[in-house]
Amino acid sequence: MNMTADELARVTAELSALLPGRHVGKIRQVADDELVMEFRRGEVRHWLTLCVHPRVGRIHLSGEPDAQGPELGSFARLVKKTLERRALGGVTQPNGDRVLTLFFPSPEGEWRLTAEIFGTTGNIYLVAPSGIILARALDRAGRNAAGAAYAPPPPPAHAASLAPPDASLPANRAMEERYAGMARAIRIEESRRAALGVVNAERKRLLKRLESVRAEMGALERWTGQGRLGDLLKANFGHIPRGAASVEVVDLFDPQQGKVAIALDPALSPEENVAAYYKRQRKYDKGLSRLGADIAAMEDKLRELDGRAAAIEAEGDAAALAAKAPSRKAKGPAPRQRAPQKPSGPRRFTSSDGYPIFVGRSDAENDELTFRAANGRDLWLHARDYPGSHVVVRLPKGVEAPRATLLDAAMLALHYSKAAKGGKGEVTWAHVKDLKKPKGAPPGKVMVMRPKSVMVTINRERIESMKAGGGTEG
Repeated sequence: MNMTADELARVTAELSALLPGRHVGKIRQVADDELVMEFRRGEVRHWLTLCVHPRVGRIHLSGEPDAQGPELGSFARLVKKTLERRALGGVTQPNGDRVLTLFFPSPEGEWRLTAEIFGTTGNIYLVAPSGIILARALDRAGRNAAGAAYAPPPPPAHAASLAPPDASLPANRAMEERYAGMARAIRIEESRRAALGVVNAERKRLLKRLESVRAEMGALERWTGQGRLGDLLKANFGHIPRGAASVEVVDLFDPQQGKVAIALDPALSPEENVAAYYKRQRKYDKGLSRLGADIAAMEDKLRELDGRAAAIEAEGDAAALAAKAPSRKAKGPAPRQRAPQKPSGPRRFTSSDGYPIFVGRSDAENDELTFRAANGRDLWLHARDYPGSHVVVRLPKGVEAPRATLLDAAMLALHYSKAAKGGKGEVTWAHVKDLKKPKGAPPGKVMVMRPKSVMVTINRERIESMKAGGGTEG
């Protein structure tokens, strides 16, 4: 419920008798649509509230606002810079409407601060002596825009009337009693809604992620028992025909010793088919553990968000709720930033034995490094069962990589993979001549014909020394 024109007329009459000749002191900002200005003479101070909130617009003298209120926005800072220490020349209510204008004489002319209480189109304008609007508090649709000449509203056809306020009180005191409590309740409601919006948006994102992880967990179920099938294949290794799509073997885990059919990849050797089943079992075990931990963490976070929402619902202090709501940010385009230069070519290192080591930066670069830049005698490494960079050790003809170089390269393969967080892990290695690119496979995918593996622990000082040894990490 906004202040009426009749109420503003009573307030204006009191302000006209009380404020002219007083100087503008401090300016406080309650919200984007509410300023509180100090007018002082000597030790006597008065605080004037100018509020153009769409639901509780009002203008009246009030008590001193909280000094710890929001930081001044751009409009309030400009008003402070322009009007601070200026003496108020007069107060008017143009056309008897819900508009108040404060006049400030100056050598260059008359500055004006005009507040219009018009619901969703209300605004506060800082008008220069030329009549041009220097700035406005809110970016709302209306008659006046910054940079244009200020045009007052046309005279109102009629004015709304309410039950008259307490006639025994001065007009400003009566208006404060009538509207201040209402304004506080509305601010609390808005701050609560904004704070809950933040929590609900986070909750919505988390629920979407939780649904995705649960679906991923469900997809893992297709790999249940892969290790058992790998054991059966291994036990019947001599009976696995090359190029077969399946094989039927005795189920050693079945008390009845029945037979079970096991699917095979015809393109893989018997050894590779066995290894594929074990690999899927490892992925299942790791995935089950990782996804289970992720789900538990997200469920904990959901409980935390529910607690935050309950605390917001119970909170009745406007300042506390405002602290939980999104902060006011200055409008305008974000500053342009230069895009970082993208490094070109693989990362380069030097092993402790002096051999060059190359590390791919992307799937496409992994393919380029492994299948075009490397020689067949070079050493190739990759973190086992995790996405990561291809690593190639360049070796002279007839030279095998020393153990120290192998460990250096394996450490780099682990460091530049998704397994790096664990600090240690298993790395597959082979000579480049033992790699094949499956037909139609995406960039970065390879088939290792005779894989070997080594366990390593990441040593960041060692990695730094390999960079200093002649390479650049980029």
